[in-house]
Amino acid sequence: MKFDEVDGILFDMDGTLVDSEPHTLAAMEAVLTEHGLGPLTLGPADVFGMSWDAISERMLLTHPTIMDESLVDTLILNFRRICNIEGATLLPGVLDFFSWAADHHTVGLFTSNVRSEVDALLGEHAEFRRLQAIVTADDVTQAKPNPEGYLLLAETLELEPSRCVVFEDSLAGLKAARSAGMRTVGVTHSCPDVSIISPFADTLISDYRALSVST
Repeated sequence: MKFDEVDGILFDMDGTLVDSEPHTLAAMEAVLTEHGLGPLTLGPADVFGMSWDAISERMLLTHPTIMDESLVDTLILNFRRICNIEGATLLPGVLDFFSWAADHHTVGLFTSNVRSEVDALLGEHAEFRRLQAIVTADDVTQAKPNPEGYLLLAETLELEPSRCVVFEDSLAGLKAARSAGMRTVGVTHSCPDVSIISPFADTLISDYRALSVST
């Protein structure tokens, strides 16, 4: 990837900046335990990169006996509790690369998570406060793989989509970026099946240590 050919470097959050995707599954499992249900029949490929609304809908399809009118809120509360206990480890090399990106390009974030989780990340890692625009699930009507979020982010940053590159770990996220007309880097660190996302990534990296930022 030649970063001198783009103006904006855009990021997903969970699984792309932070290795928090396992906490998503743990939050789902906690809900099932609370309801005396299980086991969890959804796997990483079923939910990674999706909004809590979409995850809730999938859980209700596979476990229709869940009686929780605020399932999305319950999932988020469990996710935050688990993150507070376990922590959300940054992907290797991400701070160095992000600092370089913020020095040389416009940087933005679009996540399927809620704003409170982005605020938690910014509170823990001040470097990410250099993000020049943030779009969350709270700001869009259509979740990934719909391109709405990335197009809104590019518009907010006053960038041409074709001059943006997106870092994503999920199939839904990469499809969203491609549909928005952006270049894509697939981050495979927590990807359950690289062969699924590879057709939608211009470049694949295991983590940010694999990148050359000499340009």
